[in-house]
Amino acid sequence: MFSPTFATQIVLSLLLAAPPASPSAPAPTASGDDEAMRIAQEVTTTGAKLFAAKDAQGLADTYIDSGRIVLISRDEAAGGLKRDVREGRSAVLEAYKDLFQTPDPISAVNRVEYARLLGPEILEISGTLVLTDSNGMHRFPFTQLRVREGGFWRIAEVQIFLAPES
Repeated sequence: MFSPTFATQIVLSLLLAAPPASPSAPAPTASGDDEAMRIAQEVTTTGAKLFAAKDAQGLADTYIDSGRIVLISRDEAAGGLKRDVREGRSAVLEAYKDLFQTPDPISAVNRVEYARLLGPEILEISGTLVLTDSNGMHRFPFTQLRVREGGFWRIAEVQIFLAPES
């Protein structure tokens, strides 16, 4: 099983730090959910490739300058939720650099379950991150908010729920 620190690092780095769609990708259209799902699957699949290559800079570049990662877990002592926030591209970059110091192999797949264009420049994605390591398979729900910036779909915010799904 993952230790809380290791799980936090893995989820932080893997999840949805997906790169932007190529600048040649068509702009979203009124077709709605089909187009949103296509974009979401493209960016999350490409992000998994960056992760496998341990490309910290490439992953950080998928965020807007003020983008943030919010790791959400249960706070047993307080009886609620606690949030660990990494805000800004430089903080995201440092988190990936720290994570990629470990030589341990792990595979990750982002399963997009829902995607919706909230406007021509805003994309909402929900899904599950599936991690596989020597201890088996683990699932973590996530949501992303992406904005189209300079022809790319960049992450404005990602929320990762560290209580694994059963």
